Amino acid sequence: LVSTPVLAEMESEGVVEFHSALSRNTMMLAWTAVAVFLSMSALRLVIQASVVYDTSPLDALTGPVWSLVSETEWGRLWALRMGFAVASGAVLFAMRGCVRNTPLTLLAIALGAGALLTISRSSHAAALLEIGSISLLNDFIHMMAVAVWVGGLFSLALDVPTTIRVLSASERRRVLSALIPRFSVVAGLSVAVLALTGIYSAWTQVTVPEALDTPYGRTLITKIALVGALLLIAALNLVWVRPRLSGDGRAAYWLRRLVVAEVIVAALVLLSVGFLTSLEPARQAASRMGIGVEDGLTFTGTTEGTEMTLEVIPGQVGPNMIKVSLRDGFGSPITNATDVRVRLSYLDADLGETAVSAIPTGDGEFTLSDRLIGIAGAWEIALVVQRPDAFDARTAFRFETARDSEVSAIPLPRNTAYILLGGVFGVLGLMFLVSALILGGFQTKAGAAAMSLGVLGVIGAAALLAVVLGSEQGVPERNPIPPTSESVTAGLALYDIHCQMCHGTEGLGDGPASAGLNPPVADLVVHVPLHPDRALFDFIHDGIQGAAMPALGETLSDDEIWHLVNYIRTLE
Repeated sequence: LVSTPVLAEMESEGVVEFHSALSRNTMMLAWTAVAVFLSMSALRLVIQASVVYDTSPLDALTGPVWSLVSETEWGRLWALRMGFAVASGAVLFAMRGCVRNTPLTLLAIALGAGALLTISRSSHAAALLEIGSISLLNDFIHMMAVAVWVGGLFSLALDVPTTIRVLSASERRRVLSALIPRFSVVAGLSVAVLALTGIYSAWTQVTVPEALDTPYGRTLITKIALVGALLLIAALNLVWVRPRLSGDGRAAYWLRRLVVAEVIVAALVLLSVGFLTSLEPARQAASRMGIGVEDGLTFTGTTEGTEMTLEVIPGQVGPNMIKVSLRDGFGSPITNATDVRVRLSYLDADLGETAVSAIPTGDGEFTLSDRLIGIAGAWEIALVVQRPDAFDARTAFRFETARDSEVSAIPLPRNTAYILLGGVFGVLGLMFLVSALILGGFQTKAGAAAMSLGVLGVIGAAALLAVVLGSEQGVPERNPIPPTSESVTAGLALYDIHCQMCHGTEGLGDGPASAGLNPPVADLVVHVPLHPDRALFDFIHDGIQGAAMPALGETLSDDEIWHLVNYIRTLE
């Protein structure tokens, strides 16, 4: 990416010798990386086996290691990673004496990318089931950018001393003044990718600021501080050293010192990442520790002059206490409510539902104990308050629940995750497209490569946003509109216009237009509770074949049909 394109345009005996020296540096660095990768991966396997099977590292060298590799997904990914590393070593052996073999170089890059993909596949990002595989893709792109930038720093740390040792002062100034600007472009693009994908990754693992007060969060802050120091040194190189390379002979020595400093800080960043991978993700740890998670759920709504406060304690999967407090417009307890009915519904599937009367406990408060929330997901609690001196007050509240054993009780919004990553890809795509134009577009190899990455980024952004838009299309299985008084009132008005003539004022199927119809008009009081929301929507939207029920899909909007569904569910 950097040295070969630049040096190919320079022809002199010193530059040719220098290019050969850089090739030797590249091979030495690559072989060292493969050796470290293989040895550390083997050590990690032993440590993982000793932890999983609760044995000593020495005892883990026998049966536990083999069991881990052959019986677990983690072990199979480890074996695949080692295969990529060994294959990379074979490619390096084939490249000896011919580093600039383009097909073998591309093969080595592909094998390295495959090894990084196996790491992403077993990372914290891969465990985010709420948002599917997009977090894994973000993590993989993040690590590829790390490989380019930090790997380039290690290579530069070897190459700059070589320029000082091999080249004359004039040739050194000429070579470095051409190499460093090109490295700055590659590094700058990599840093932009790192920053945006890193911010996204941090959001998925932390989500709420309170989760930073965990071991993972504090380590993440340390990592960010180290990256800041690394960028500061890089900026010093860019702003102070780079302009002096073409005229000041001492600039090369300052460049060497600062690049070595960058490598040291980069190694500390990688060390902090190692700590992060061994820690429980911040969102999960915060949920377990109660950080950023409310002790129970509380909702408040006012309708028909009745202020209703709903508490769900603890608001998680399992037995819950439901408390309802009633107040009037002056804040005084409503003590004459004759019935407070509570209907608990699971919104992600039709599990059946029953309205239960809460038990009065005095001072306008009603309680239901041991109400089971049996599954994680979206739930709704609908309240109906009956008083002798007012109309029935209706409202509903919706919330998400998670098990204590799940990834996190702090929700990670799926659509938000897709939109944010789409934004990341869009910004990166536009950045690469602009860079491609500066680099010459398709007329140069660098411009063509940047243009291709830019197009991929824009396509990726469009695909992610299309997923969000597609998820919002179609008819949901459950009514997306809570059965509040406003919704029920709107449904009543629609019922009077479109339904009452056949179904009657009480929904009993005895309206003035029902006489002589065959089959008879349905009694909604009987039939509505037998059908899920989606079926009721379809009946209204499409009509019922073979019956007098007309299709209202072209007359009513989807929201109006859902209001109508909310109303007919109140008939009894």
